[in-house]
Amino acid sequence: MPSSAITVTSADEEKITLEEGGRHGNNFEAQKAIVSFDDGDLENPYNWSSRKKIFILFTGIIAVINSTLGSSLPSGAIEYIGPYFHVTNEQQLVLPVSLFLVGYVLGPVIFGPLSETYGRRIIMLGSFIVFTLFTMACALAPNWPSFLVFRLLCGLMASSAIVVVGGLYADIYADLSLEVEQWQS
Repeated sequence: MPSSAITVTSADEEKITLEEGGRHGNNFEAQKAIVSFDDGDLENPYNWSSRKKIFILFTGIIAVINSTLGSSLPSGAIEYIGPYFHVTNEQQLVLPVSLFLVGYVLGPVIFGPLSETYGRRIIMLGSFIVFTLFTMACALAPNWPSFLVFRLLCGLMASSAIVVVGGLYADIYADLSLEVEQWQS
């Protein structure tokens, strides 16, 4: 099987070559990928307008607040949820919050690497849409086990905001400690 390659040239004439992976079909592996921007380049997130950065800042804050509030939503309604699903065991009644938190703990292991590989925007938007769908699924759950599975998946999807927002802020705001060092020298 002949090997094929794709060569991409960036704005600063740096060449990045992607070669076809061996026996696993048509997947391409990056040999070298360094992203750099020219001074004043408008595609550089550091050079985005203050208005755009503030919008992203507040969107990130709202996403994190939404994900953390999602963990405790059923705790105030458990006195209604239990009878609705015919669950009277006290140990089972803590499961909606507990399983959400299990997903919340496991999610960063998935979403951290995915956001570095595929980008923060697609991971944030995709996981938020799926989080919303599973939240609606919780409201429409036909039985207790399905409600618990939906809560676990809600926690998993909600955790992406916690993981991705920090990296997002680092992408759009320069490290001020480096700038202070430059000013002092």
